[in-house]
Amino acid sequence: MPNEKLCAGCLRDNEENIAETWCSNCSELVCKFCAKVHRRFDPPHKIVQLNDVSENNFSLIETSKYCGTHSDQKSVLYCSQHDKSICDLCLSGDHANCQAIVSIERAAKGAKEGSAADDLEKRLKDIVTVARTSLKEVKTNADSLIKQKSDILQMVSTVRKEIEKHLDELEQDITEEIEKQYNTCQQRVMEQKIVMEKQEKELMDRNADINSLKLCTNDIQFFQTIKTLDVSTHQYETAMTTNITRISLEYEPNEEIPKLVAALKTFGNIRLSETDLELHHIPDKMQQSQVQVKNTKDTKSNGRTGHWTGFYKQHDRQHPFELDIVFMEGNVTGEGIDQIGKFTITGTSDVSSRRIQFRKQYKGAHSVNYSGQLSQDGCKMEGQYNIGGSSDKFTMTFVPAYHAVSGHWTGFYNQNGNRYAFELDIAFEGDKVSGEGDDGIGKFSINGDWISSSGKIQFCKQYHGKHSVDYSGQLSCDGRSMKGKYNVSGFSDNFTMTVVSL
Repeated sequence: MPNEKLCAGCLRDNEENIAETWCSNCSELVCKFCAKVHRRFDPPHKIVQLNDVSENNFSLIETSKYCGTHSDQKSVLYCSQHDKSICDLCLSGDHANCQAIVSIERAAKGAKEGSAADDLEKRLKDIVTVARTSLKEVKTNADSLIKQKSDILQMVSTVRKEIEKHLDELEQDITEEIEKQYNTCQQRVMEQKIVMEKQEKELMDRNADINSLKLCTNDIQFFQTIKTLDVSTHQYETAMTTNITRISLEYEPNEEIPKLVAALKTFGNIRLSETDLELHHIPDKMQQSQVQVKNTKDTKSNGRTGHWTGFYKQHDRQHPFELDIVFMEGNVTGEGIDQIGKFTITGTSDVSSRRIQFRKQYKGAHSVNYSGQLSQDGCKMEGQYNIGGSSDKFTMTFVPAYHAVSGHWTGFYNQNGNRYAFELDIAFEGDKVSGEGDDGIGKFSINGDWISSSGKIQFCKQYHGKHSVDYSGQLSCDGRSMKGKYNVSGFSDNFTMTVVSL
């Protein structure tokens, strides 16, 4: 039975029986007889017909079982600080200092009812939309190249007629060059078209796999598989926004043609022009439970993506402005407004020196050149601007946007050189914060306030029937972690907390 799938349980007993179903609890193929046995377990195991499980599902389930760092070890833990399934060996390696580590069973609890699968499906649909848009642009590009070729040939023919037979040989040269460059363009466009069509099919198949996975996996398998798909999906997202370019044919006539017909050496130049396509926005990935704190800082540009405020000096006066900046792969783009009007910026940022240069282009008006230096943390920029030979100083500061995430939090407080862990459920409603938790001392409740504009938070931790402790800290921008100081009877030390599930 070389092409048949065999029952895993029977094989362990040296028997070969054809498997007709799949046990989601045991993650193995089972025959008709063994399926009856598995259904009689208490609680009963979930049995799925093989027709409902694709070959890709089997591969994803098997691959997702194992640690990404130690491929021979199964993932049995989950690190919320790094949003990653890990094995026991990881505890003595990269995750030795991580605090919020839970069992894979706890992390996967309720995964099918959570937002991870829905979010992944939405992201895959978004990528498919971008892929289709990209494919449409590529096809349009191919059509436009035909028109561009025709237009250029007509221009060449018109010029040739003006200077008559003397340019016959030159016309032949330029025509051959056009054909050569046109063929190069067509080849590259067709290569992009093939890649986009392939990616579209892969993404559609991947999206269909998610629904079938829900039928054939238990919570742990489903959670691990979703995380595995999450990595490859992110690779699709990155490739989708960086690998597509618009290819154009352009013609530059020789300016000396009207004057120096006899001295002409060439008909002109044919060159390729490539511009990045402006694709639909692919939203940043959202996690279902444990989430590593995201950083708005682009490691290849040193700057913080987000809202900035600042001012430029002119005639000893400060003129304020606001703008939204995106730092990406060494490039800087953005839009803003000041007392003159709306403007856009485009420029570059050097990762090694943290030098930044950009042009501030007012809509329908003049432009201003800016050159400055980013701070070490990428949150401040200072330098000089130049317009028409006049120069003066400017200053800009990143404005973080703070959020607060309700859910299950874990953390620790320091006391006398030791760390003491605690867990609690926190609810943020308006500017109020409340919750209940437990630590080595006992159960407690918290009540307090937080400020969305600054991320400052303070609350009172009241042990049931015991003393209270005052906490004061700072939320991270995404509201998924906080750290600060606590105070009890004049004694103060540090605390840290991180959200582990929503």
